[in-house]
Amino acid sequence: IVPGILKLAEKKIPINITLSLHNPFEQERQKIIPSAKKYPLKDILAAMDTFYDETHRRISFEYTLIEGENDGKKEALELVNLLKGKNALVNLIPLNPIEEFNSQSPSQEKIYEFRDILVRNGINTSVRQKMGEDIEGACGQLRREYLDL
Repeated sequence: IVPGILKLAEKKIPINITLSLHNPFEQERQKIIPSAKKYPLKDILAAMDTFYDETHRRISFEYTLIEGENDGKKEALELVNLLKGKNALVNLIPLNPIEEFNSQSPSQEKIYEFRDILVRNGINTSVRQKMGEDIEGACGQLRREYLDL
């Protein structure tokens, strides 16, 4: 991922890029995204900074909120620490449940508390509206389903 981001920066193609972050702490992020073990977060963020410096295109960070795992004040403040001063947007995505992952979305109150910490500290933040959960077509729910016949 880092070489690809740097290659995009070098080419100065006017596109926006988004990183699935989901946790600002390296070890916890790797539990959520096992493939994240390949590149340390500090290297990815440095590559994202290079991309911004070369293209002046805003960087987006996707952050799926999982109750009790990454939705606390500690995570919000570390996210502020990582992104303060960057031209970035954090998209907070309340977890949409799937059978294979036994976790829940935080309450609306908790989601907005997390968002408010980011916003009060100058981080441009949006909360993704849940849509399509009832038909398993929401963000994170689209996956191949195998039938055992």
